[in-house]
Amino acid sequence: TISHRGGVMKKIDIMDCIEESENIIYDLDSKYEPIMNVPTLNHIGLYNAMKGPWDSYLGVLGSFVPSLDAILKGSKNIVAFDKNPLNILHCYLVIAGILALEYEDFLKFIFYSAEESFYSKFYFERLKDELPIEAKKYWGYIITEYENDPKLLSLFFNNIVLQKDSNLEIPLQLFANNQFYQREKFYQLKRKLKEVKLTILKEDFGSIPTILKNQQFDKIYLSCLNLYIFDNLHGYNYFDKLKEYLSLLKQNGVMEGAYLYYRCRNDYEMYTDEFSKKVPLEKVLIRTKNLSKEQDDLAYLYQKN
Repeated sequence: TISHRGGVMKKIDIMDCIEESENIIYDLDSKYEPIMNVPTLNHIGLYNAMKGPWDSYLGVLGSFVPSLDAILKGSKNIVAFDKNPLNILHCYLVIAGILALEYEDFLKFIFYSAEESFYSKFYFERLKDELPIEAKKYWGYIITEYENDPKLLSLFFNNIVLQKDSNLEIPLQLFANNQFYQREKFYQLKRKLKEVKLTILKEDFGSIPTILKNQQFDKIYLSCLNLYIFDNLHGYNYFDKLKEYLSLLKQNGVMEGAYLYYRCRNDYEMYTDEFSKKVPLEKVLIRTKNLSKEQDDLAYLYQKN
């Protein structure tokens, strides 16, 4: 467990993270993926479909927004995992920004705008004391070294521009599908974060059922890990691991085992039915919103009765 203030990040080598981050920034080979900073799933729609208690939550860390939305649903015990330490370092920057900044300043810090720089040192100085020691070292270097440098954008998967005339009320899929980007929900989250037990694990999807074998959760969120179906590098079968995750569910708990994007539906036709054959998952349509229209994604849920 890493506390909000101070603490030690086990298994994370900060100098290694800095070196690999600069490899990403300069488009060199890196053993890590760019930081998953912006969520694209409709977590509001997905989480509303995952009915029942939300007190305890296990999920993929990714952009950390899934965990933040889970906190807004009532979760007080959050366990999130990710094999990419850069995502873990980023999640603590997001936490620090929420705790230390006001709504408008937080959005200006993590997104582009016409007047403010991206991840600017000005805002970092206001939030840095909320960071664990190693995260402060990492972000202190990255933000100082690349302040106002467009190359920094290469470190992240996605970046959103705040338009000058939008008054921060931006009709983007990002804001429509994730609660805490809304002003009222942001301030609720600022209060709730101080009461949450947060555990971040630098672990792979396949190791979690063994590591947490004596724990159970109301909700399990596995994002788009269905992509592991075609990945044999880790030495396990995706569906076998999904069945192991079922043991981590409380009675009446709900697990999201896969999420398929509408725009990729044709690519997934070859195996989407495999979920129904090998694991008793129910298909649920999730209505998403974007700038031009509404469309449906597909989620696979399991409820433990």
